[in-house]
Amino acid sequence: MKYYNMKKCYNCGVPFSELNKIERTKEHIPARTLFEGYPKEYLINRKTVPACLKCNQEYSRIDDEIRDLIGVTNESDDEKKELTAKTIRKIFGNKKDLNKRMSIGKDSIYFNFNMTTIDKIHFKNFKGIYYTITKQPLNEIYSLDVYSLGQDEKKLELGEKFIKEIELIENWDVSGHENVFKFKMASVDINSLQLLELSEKNLNLESEVLICAMKYNSTVVALVVAMKESMRNWE
Repeated sequence: MKYYNMKKCYNCGVPFSELNKIERTKEHIPARTLFEGYPKEYLINRKTVPACLKCNQEYSRIDDEIRDLIGVTNESDDEKKELTAKTIRKIFGNKKDLNKRMSIGKDSIYFNFNMTTIDKIHFKNFKGIYYTITKQPLNEIYSLDVYSLGQDEKKLELGEKFIKEIELIENWDVSGHENVFKFKMASVDINSLQLLELSEKNLNLESEVLICAMKYNSTVVALVVAMKESMRNWE
């Protein structure tokens, strides 16, 4: 059996055997845009997953949103100088975009970002991480939610609790370099409420709840939770 017959798009699940060669591609987790300005060796050993061309192009149009958020929030980190410079050139080079994003307060300048778009990027990376571990797309019976910037206080408090629990799992995995992207994925034992690391050696494909913590460029921390419909009132 050819290897392509076993591959599926990490995002939509379409088998590669049903795609033309030009429609078969791969997705980097995370996107290359987050590595701009970093040393070239940071690009080594990045996680990649099979993707159909449609899904790959869909996310390539929105990946810069999280890069721009990181660039604006940079506080004199030399490794992020190029990220910040690209963000500033992009925002200030487009008057329409500038008027939409920037607001001036009494003592500060504020920049607005599309958090719905950024949530989609977190979902993409969650699905990519899940595929790298399980070698299959996330089942559609799971619904995804994000606990990160831009969420209400209740969700942020719950997200902080999850983060504390997942920190007890010893090692973060890395894509490229830990200064750019690192993550931990776990399944939840509903009976004991313990988090169990989800790895190739410890797979639990029947888990009711999956949790993944992701840290971008030592700045943005996001927690994505995948729940089966039967667990929607679990919180």
